[in-house]
Amino acid sequence: MAISRYMEWRMRAAGNKLNGGGFDPTVSGAGTNYADADSPILNLSDFACASNTTLTSATGGFTSAMIGNTVRIASGTNHLKGYYVITGHTDTNTVTIDRTCATGGNMTAGVGRVGGAAADFSVFASGGSGTQPDSGFTSPLAAGHTLWIRGAGTDDPSISSPDFDFGTAGYWTLPNGDYTTGNIRIVGYNGRPCIKSNGLTIYQAYNCVIENIKWFTTSGSPNYLHLGIVQAETVLNCKFDQNGQEACLVIFSGLARGCEFTNTGGTTSSTQAVVSPNAYGARVIACLFTNLRGPALVPDALSYPLNVDSCIIYNCKATSYAVAFTISNTGIRGVFKNSVIDSCAGDGIKIDSLVSLGMQAIYNNIISNNVGSGKYGINVSVGTAAANELMVRASLMDYNNLYNNGAGGTSHYNGINAGAHDVSLDPQFTNASGGDFSVGTNMKAIGYPALIPPL
Repeated sequence: MAISRYMEWRMRAAGNKLNGGGFDPTVSGAGTNYADADSPILNLSDFACASNTTLTSATGGFTSAMIGNTVRIASGTNHLKGYYVITGHTDTNTVTIDRTCATGGNMTAGVGRVGGAAADFSVFASGGSGTQPDSGFTSPLAAGHTLWIRGAGTDDPSISSPDFDFGTAGYWTLPNGDYTTGNIRIVGYNGRPCIKSNGLTIYQAYNCVIENIKWFTTSGSPNYLHLGIVQAETVLNCKFDQNGQEACLVIFSGLARGCEFTNTGGTTSSTQAVVSPNAYGARVIACLFTNLRGPALVPDALSYPLNVDSCIIYNCKATSYAVAFTISNTGIRGVFKNSVIDSCAGDGIKIDSLVSLGMQAIYNNIISNNVGSGKYGINVSVGTAAANELMVRASLMDYNNLYNNGAGGTSHYNGINAGAHDVSLDPQFTNASGGDFSVGTNMKAIGYPALIPPL
C-alpha cells in the first residue's frame, strides 16, 4: 500500500518541516486531522519497526484518533526516511502503517512526529532553487493530493504583514498531477493566505489547481509573479499584486478565472505583460486587471491566441497597449468578448499581424477612455482598413462599443473600419475608479444578440 490519491497536506506559518503534515480522511477508521495544527500531537525518538507495517514505541502515546494521520520518520537505525500513514491502532504502544519504514533489518531509535503542519513549500518540493527537503527525503506530494495553506482569516491581507514571507528563498518546483489520478490542488483556507517572496515561489507545476491565495513579489525585472510557468487546470480566486515590480503570471493550456491582478507599488510604465498565455487553449475568464505597470494580456509566444471572456481591464499604465494579439499560426483561433478596457494609457487592443486579425474574434466589448496620445481603441498596425475589411468581418470584429479613445477622444480605429453594429456611447460606469463597472441605461440591450457557446 502507498499513500493514496486522497491525501491532504497542511501548511501553516507557525508549522515545522519536521511535522507529520498530512491526513487521509479516506483511511478506514480515520480519526482527527492532527495535521491542521502548528505542533505535532506526538513527538517520539524510540519508534521501532521490524521490517513490516507494525510501528511501535516503548514510550507510546498512540490513540485510535491518529488513524489517517501521517508520521514523519526523520532518522534512526535501519530507518527509511519518509511519510507514513497510520492505518490502524492496536494499543498505546502499537499502530500499523501503510508500508514499512525499516531497511536492512529492524528499525530502532526512530525519530519522528505525528501531526502538525509544514511551514513552507520545502518539504513538498521536487526541485528548484529554494530550500529543498532534508537529504534522503522526497516530496510526499503526488497526483490527486491537496495542499491546504492556512491564512489569518482575512480575504485581502496586507502585504506589509504576509502570512508566508519567503524572502530570498528562491523558488520551488512541485511534483505534477495527471489526468488519470488527478490534479494537485493548492488551496488557501481560513481567509486568503498572503505569500511574499523575492521572485518566484512555484515554477513549473503541471496539472495543478491553485485557488484562493494572495501573491506578491518584492523584486522582478521582469519576473514571473510567484507561480511562474504553471500548466494549470485552474488558477481560481487568486489575487496577484505586482507591488511596483515587473511581474506576471504565465499560464499554459489552463484557466485563470475570478482572479484579480493589481499593483499597489510604483506605477512607472512597463512593457511586461501581467498575464501571458503560453499554449493553445489557455483561457482568462472573469478576471480584474487594475492599475498595472504593463499591459494586461499578451501571449507569451507568437503562435498562441487569447481566449478572454468577461474581464475588466482598468487604468493600465503601459503606454503601448492594454491587450495585444500576436498570433502567427493560422490553425488556431482566439476570442476576446464581453469585456471592458477602460482608462488605459495605450491602445486598448493592438493587432500587429494579419494572421492575428483573421484569427481573433473581438466582439461585445466596451473599449473606452483610453486617451493616450497617438493611440486608438483598436489599432491594427499592419495593412490598410480597406484591405483588412474582409478579414475583419470573417473574424467577427463587431458589436463593440468604442468611446472616447485616443487624441480628441475620437481615435477609435486604426487599420480597420467600425463594425456594422459597433456603437460609440458613453458607458456611464457607476464608479469605475471604485471598481463598479455597471453601465448606464444608454447601454441597455446594446451588444451581440446571438448565443455563442462560452469559452
